[in-house]
Amino acid sequence: MMKNTTILTLVILSALSNSKLNAQGCSDAGVCSVGSSHVAGYDSSDVERAASSVSLTTSFGMGEQGTTVLQVIPELNIGILKNLSWQARIPFMSISGNLGDVSGIGDIVTGLNFELNKNATSNTSLYAGVKIPLSESNKQDKNRSLPMPYQVGLGTFDFLGGISHRMNNFQATIGYQHVLDNGNKNRFTRAMWSDNADAQKYFESDGFIRGNDASFKLEYHFDMNKVKIAPGVLAIYRLNKDQALDENFVHQDIKGSDGVTLNIVGNANYEIGKKSSLRAQLGFPVVVREVRADGLTRSLVFNLGYYINFN
Repeated sequence: MMKNTTILTLVILSALSNSKLNAQGCSDAGVCSVGSSHVAGYDSSDVERAASSVSLTTSFGMGEQGTTVLQVIPELNIGILKNLSWQARIPFMSISGNLGDVSGIGDIVTGLNFELNKNATSNTSLYAGVKIPLSESNKQDKNRSLPMPYQVGLGTFDFLGGISHRMNNFQATIGYQHVLDNGNKNRFTRAMWSDNADAQKYFESDGFIRGNDASFKLEYHFDMNKVKIAPGVLAIYRLNKDQALDENFVHQDIKGSDGVTLNIVGNANYEIGKKSSLRAQLGFPVVVREVRADGLTRSLVFNLGYYINFN
């Protein structure tokens, strides 16, 4: 098993080193984390409530036109009943690029996770939650709207839902993200930045309306005592085209903004003690959508977090 894991790791790293740095990858829209794999989950089969946990994760992403996205993400998980838990996380974001530097608190993601069944070989769980915006996605420089890659949130109130099923070493997750209310007030146009050559390379997002997403994730779990690894693939399908205002201030579909993004993803967990662990996550795209005006372009995402479980 160790030999197979080593070969798989080398394949992933090789693909990463040859991937193009202009693609849409798994990002912070919310749907990527529906049914997120906790590679070494706490076994709550013999307690009255599901285990609770706290975590602190640092995330590094490479975004549109060389922007870098750093996040510090505290997360809280509270066991309510044996099979029911409540989760909440809120990121602090810092974004740097050729148009400036911005920082702030991102969108809150919170929801409930319900385990339908759990035994030694299989586990099925349901997730339902929301993404709550804390901004209108219209940070500016000199009274000019910055493009979406410089916004700390998407400005939309979204429903998140999903179902995850694990059978032996395989885990499959279906997720869905639906925009319930669009509060995005971004007004970025290239004409507004006509004196800046770098700004002409960003996607326009004047009056931006984001489409809905569906996702499918398939992982395979390797268990090596204290070390657990779960490589996999994540497909995200933008179900309907994004929209933006045209020169007549009428919303029009953005051609090429719908379709499939396919990512290679991986989770790794190292158990420090019985109730604490160090976890790493990696994701990068191999198939991309043509137009990504939502600012969620990521050629690489790497997360490193510390988790503490408690009853």
